[in-house]
Amino acid sequence: METLVLEPVGVLHPVLQKLPDFLVRRLIRRDVASQLRYLYGLSAEEQLQGLVNFVQNAKQMPVMEAGGSFRDELYDVDFFKLLLGKHLKYSCLLYEDPSFTDEQAEEAMFKLCCDRARIEDGQRILDLGGGYGGLVMYIAQKFPSCQITSIADSRVQTEHIREECRKRGLVNVEAIDCDITSTKITQNFDRIFCIGVFEHMTNYQKFMKIVSNLMNEGGLFFVEHPCHKLFAYRTVILAKAFCFFASLLPGNRMLADALPLYFQDDFVILDHWRVNGTHQGRSCEAWMRNLDAKFDQVHALFAKAYGEDKASKRLGGFRSNLLLGTEMFNFNNGEEWFVSHKLFQKRL
Repeated sequence: METLVLEPVGVLHPVLQKLPDFLVRRLIRRDVASQLRYLYGLSAEEQLQGLVNFVQNAKQMPVMEAGGSFRDELYDVDFFKLLLGKHLKYSCLLYEDPSFTDEQAEEAMFKLCCDRARIEDGQRILDLGGGYGGLVMYIAQKFPSCQITSIADSRVQTEHIREECRKRGLVNVEAIDCDITSTKITQNFDRIFCIGVFEHMTNYQKFMKIVSNLMNEGGLFFVEHPCHKLFAYRTVILAKAFCFFASLLPGNRMLADALPLYFQDDFVILDHWRVNGTHQGRSCEAWMRNLDAKFDQVHALFAKAYGEDKASKRLGGFRSNLLLGTEMFNFNNGEEWFVSHKLFQKRL
């Protein structure tokens, strides 16, 4: 069954990364507008069939693609300390007030996610793909009677969380280095967060089955993922040297907002929200600003990780990814691509 397939945004090509930003931004907006003209030019039947085919194909896939481990990515905490805000949150921030600092925007999104997930003191909570632990440490401090577990397929991240918890005297956090399919997770949970992880899966049905098996009866599953408001699609896979936008389009896929609603064998949807795309766009802009301000330090880290000969190409690609994210999520005032929040409850 054929899914919708789009040409990638051309400015990701390394040759074009030397253009001034104002021109690159213009080219991105041109390519994005071209993609939308094609998608909206499809008939209503074709639009729906593209989504249905995406769903059916996903059911034939493994939970994650081979080589899909996050260990392939650069997880040097020193790099992310240069790039991100105080809480090292590498997903959408919430600029509720235009005057918010990046740190305030990090904390605003933590609070929103906890409110929407109906967090209460005393619950047992799991954060899938917990990153550098910003959310779990926020919960641990705000809800001291909660027991929180963070899992990430990264030794660097789990060690960072353990060290930060020791420094802050947080005794209600456990950080485990494993992936979602691991047998290291032996507890059941009242709440499970899935922020910046769902879009990295390929078989959402199997993934949600795994999650449901980790939940207590009546447990709630909170999902955050970037998406388009209508379309699920793939982009043509670029040569590896040109493909620097894995964090924006994991596996060259963009999810539709409605996509997770097709996988409710083990869950039922309780609530559904949209976070305007300009929040994600401003997040990418903030990270790019930090990258530019500390370019020499970041370049040295990339040279150490990838070698001097590849550092500039990798760093240029990473910056192009942020630039693409800025323009893509800001397009049409954030009403095309945005961040979706969903709250599911485990079926009885």
